Amino acid sequence: MSKIDSHDIEEILLFDSTFKVSYDDEITGKANSIMMTNSGRNLVVTAKDKIEQMIWVKAIDEAFKTSEWSTRAVKRFGSFAPARLNNECRSFSDAEEYFSAVQDALKEAKEVVFITDWWLSPKLYLKRPIASDPKHRNESSRLDLILKEIANRGVMVYVLMFKEITLAVGLNSEYSKKELMNASDNIRVIRHPREVVFSTARDFINLWSHHEKMVVIDYKTVFMGGIDLCFGRMDTHEHPLTDLPNAKGEVFFPGQDYNNVRIADFIKVEDPELCLLDRDSQPRMPWHDVAVMLKGQVVKDFVIHFVQYWNHAMIDTSGISNKGKLLYPVYNENRTLMLTSEQLKYANGGLNSQEAEPHLEEEQKNFNRTSILLVDNDCPIKDPKKQSEFQEYCELRRGQVKDAVVNDKNLLEEYLARWLGAKMLNECVSLSQVRAAKGAGLYPALQMEHRTCKAQLLRSVSSWSIGFPTDMVENSIHKAYIHHIGQARNFIYIENQYFMSSYDTIDCPLKNKVAEALFNRILIAHLNNENFKVFIVIPLYPGYSGDFAEPKQSAVLRALFDYERLTLGHGQFSLLGKLELEGIEPSDYIQVLALRTHGCVNDMPLTEMIYVHSKAFVIDDRYALIGSANVNDRSMLGYRDSELAVVPSG
Repeated sequence: MSKIDSHDIEEILLFDSTFKVSYDDEITGKANSIMMTNSGRNLVVTAKDKIEQMIWVKAIDEAFKTSEWSTRAVKRFGSFAPARLNNECRSFSDAEEYFSAVQDALKEAKEVVFITDWWLSPKLYLKRPIASDPKHRNESSRLDLILKEIANRGVMVYVLMFKEITLAVGLNSEYSKKELMNASDNIRVIRHPREVVFSTARDFINLWSHHEKMVVIDYKTVFMGGIDLCFGRMDTHEHPLTDLPNAKGEVFFPGQDYNNVRIADFIKVEDPELCLLDRDSQPRMPWHDVAVMLKGQVVKDFVIHFVQYWNHAMIDTSGISNKGKLLYPVYNENRTLMLTSEQLKYANGGLNSQEAEPHLEEEQKNFNRTSILLVDNDCPIKDPKKQSEFQEYCELRRGQVKDAVVNDKNLLEEYLARWLGAKMLNECVSLSQVRAAKGAGLYPALQMEHRTCKAQLLRSVSSWSIGFPTDMVENSIHKAYIHHIGQARNFIYIENQYFMSSYDTIDCPLKNKVAEALFNRILIAHLNNENFKVFIVIPLYPGYSGDFAEPKQSAVLRALFDYERLTLGHGQFSLLGKLELEGIEPSDYIQVLALRTHGCVNDMPLTEMIYVHSKAFVIDDRYALIGSANVNDRSMLGYRDSELAVVPSG
């Protein structure tokens, strides 16, 4: 703001856990000035005199003290965001339902849409099937036209996409940007990073990418996971290999969407009708993926992340602040709720700022820390069916918290809070109020599908991707993997596009410790004679074109395959090799799986692998981690690819 009493925003600097204010002339470099610093940048403002300077300092200090960042409490896994309570979460397996839900939500947008993607195809159809002949096609589900429609009615659309190295991948983000920007003045697009290559390997940013995939709508709803809004991602649960026109002349995979990267990678993506395969003889490669939709308080953190990302990219690509083009997060009680310090402490598992390693806390002990809903001793559940459901819930929860002290009152309060849905955290509600609220229809019915969850946003971000100081990195996704593997009780399920990890060996350049954590957990299970299983589902081989028999054609394919082989099963330093050295039969504890399907076209049998592109991690049916991060150094280390993930839990 240009004046102390002005409401015109000229510059944006977000509060975060590193925020500080300095007003010493020697530090600011100017008399009567204030320097504000966060993890992304410094901002110096100059007051007209000392009195106004002190008014500004006091106002900023008071604003910061009332924010959740003032506690400077350590968040789980070193994330910038705390675990948030009372969120709705819906998962999607494969893109058909996901794309359809994204379209429905986009068409209802009223204020703003934020989109990040590794690859975005403007002429992607979000609902299928459609006419095979473009001249007879219903265009209502085409992405660019949906964005144009909502933008023309006043919705602001902000799109951040990865600016690729054209010699490495043919995404043609420049084409995508032009198509969207030409559709409406209310659509803004940035491609990042800018084309600068630094001298050190850590800052060789043109080798790293913005890999996250996210859609935020009206500050209320977020879609995120492994699915880009682009060609080649659409698929159904059946994963068909062929797609000839039906009796209505419709196809499910038009043009570029009928693709098999094992045979031929995408080219000329600006031509949506181009198909490089012969539909009468060549199978498409099915695509399996996972994503989620979230509503609730956690959406605020996705908004903050996008604002940080956008403002850094805007400044980084232009070299100036671009007055009026920086974003700032907007919240109110109808969008997202701020948590108090105590509620933040509860959401983070009762941790305080002195506990530097919050992920060491036993999270299962958190279920009974605080009563969320207080009721009279007389149980309000009179319906016999609901009483039976409540008893089943008690048995389930007792099984999940074996080491905790659990009584019926704890479980009743928790049950009511989850299924009746308290309006506010720590709300005190009497039995009569519960009955009155139910009678007035203020609480939803007792149905499992309406349950809420705790959810936390995790990231891999650093200086090049989001503007941190060069010595600051967030790799909370990697920390969450290591923690949850160590805390697993019964099983671990990993579904990922890649599985490349290592141990403390000189020979291997890989640095992430996912495989080592799995080895340590299996070793403990073996020593304690535990019934423990690990399931890893990955593609049969990496999704690159090329013939293994022709080294010159398949250098990347062979290199990636070799890293996965060394990680999982080849040699004494592989996961299976290390288990065998300990006298452990690997098959007693771990299975590595891939997916394949079969079909037929014109009486000719076909087969092809189902390409696993998902990034899903499930532990004991208690926790899940879903996002854009692969199990490799690019995704896990934090200072390479930028990534997002979310951890929903009961």
